[in-house]
Amino acid sequence: MKTLTPILILMSVSIVHAQNKSKTHNLDCMLCSKDNHENSQPYKIKFKKEIPYLTTGVILTSVALFAESNNPIQPYSKEQVSALDRSNVNSFDRRATYNWSPSAHKASNILISTATFLPIVFIANHHLRSDLIPLSVMSIEVLMINFGATILMKNIVNRARPLTYNTVVPLEERTNATSRESFFSGHASHTTAASIYFAKVVSDYHPDMRKGLKIALWTTMTTLPALTAYLRVRAGRHFPTDVIVGYLVGASIGYFVPHLHKLQTRKKDSKVSVFPNVGPGSATLNMRIKL
Repeated sequence: MKTLTPILILMSVSIVHAQNKSKTHNLDCMLCSKDNHENSQPYKIKFKKEIPYLTTGVILTSVALFAESNNPIQPYSKEQVSALDRSNVNSFDRRATYNWSPSAHKASNILISTATFLPIVFIANHHLRSDLIPLSVMSIEVLMINFGATILMKNIVNRARPLTYNTVVPLEERTNATSRESFFSGHASHTTAASIYFAKVVSDYHPDMRKGLKIALWTTMTTLPALTAYLRVRAGRHFPTDVIVGYLVGASIGYFVPHLHKLQTRKKDSKVSVFPNVGPGSATLNMRIKL
């Protein structure tokens, strides 16, 4: 539930700044190649078009929380962790069962907070704040969809964390309540979703961005979650496959939610519909375009 905290903060920031919407069309901008930003709105929010995204987020989150509260799988007992055999882990992931680093765990927590709050600080103090309402709505959709998908998969797969195989790790860590929530990595998925969403939004608002800054933006926002993923493996909290899947899921959600909004805004003459498809053990967001 900690990953939902930024939603409340972002909503509060949007309410504070909504009354200060700028009507200036040309603004000084250090990001744009001509040092001047022509104010544009790549995203336009209409309630009826947001229903599919919000519905998907609400359904995924509700199902995930229900699955978590009713999951019959219990944390490992002392006897169970003692019986675990790392030779049963696939060769690609097996090396992670030797990892254990509390400092890497703490560092990954810092990075997930950084990925969440730095975009909020930037948007609140940049000329993008005039559109904080649509940005807030899309942020909520990204975070809810990612949160729901992550928690749901953790409670469907119930994969043991690498550290449960490591006898060097304190027993209370190997048998805690999250010892069977390895797949897939929530730190990786959340950090990637927030980072890619931030890079996508800034890029869409600055189509004339300086090339060097754009490269730096995307390099930073793809490296930050990659570093988080590495730290999660180094900490013994996740297998490489956990963070790879988390990265791909988060990147897809962080990129395509704003991209679909931009597509809907631009193609007014086209009928673009987005709708959720939730089935047993799976949930997808489908798009249909009628030209």
